Amino acid sequence: RQVGLTLKELVGPDTPEYKLFPDKSPNTDLNNRIFGRSEPAKAISEVSINPDKKKMSQLFAGISNYLDDPKTRPIAQAIIFNLNTGLRPNAAAGLKISAYKPDSGAIYIESETKGAKGRPVNIPLNPIADSILQGNLTKGNFFIKSNGKVVTSKDMSDLLKKIKVPDIAFDAATGRYFNTLNPDGFTGKKGSALLRNVHATVGQSIGVDQDRLAYLQGRSLKS
Repeated sequence: RQVGLTLKELVGPDTPEYKLFPDKSPNTDLNNRIFGRSEPAKAISEVSINPDKKKMSQLFAGISNYLDDPKTRPIAQAIIFNLNTGLRPNAAAGLKISAYKPDSGAIYIESETKGAKGRPVNIPLNPIADSILQGNLTKGNFFIKSNGKVVTSKDMSDLLKKIKVPDIAFDAATGRYFNTLNPDGFTGKKGSALLRNVHATVGQSIGVDQDRLAYLQGRSLKS
């Protein structure tokens, strides 16, 4: 749908092709006819992240423990990068060197890139995120596993399952506390998908405005 909307803008409303492209809203009659199915609802997180500094320190320390092993180092780096930028996990995991703009201290991701959701994303880098990229400039992608394959969001989720921090998250729907961001038996938003929530939670806990957090995460300020 997002690609179709981009093409729709390019052809313009005065062309016969214009009516062949999808509507902006997700589940209109036209879109259902074009795609042959309704668009699934976005995952809604019922999980609250514990913003306690000690919990956050334990989380970062737990992830850092996997930096020494060559097999898990790129995955741990991708997670730490994600926590420092708030970028979507699949976009962070598959980040290409061509997206890095060292002169402006930012990354720029084209709209068709996986994880960009059909629009370009520009995200500023803090010193930690920037140093991670600086140390991985020798390959086509920043985060490459020892077997030569690109790190995935699933790799990040699998590693997060191993990192235990007491009461790191709370599920408001069931009243349960979890000691991992990727708990078993939980069907809601979890794993690498929660890393943006952690970024936002920490930001809010230190007084960063929501519109500023949206800018830092490359979100649409309009939405």
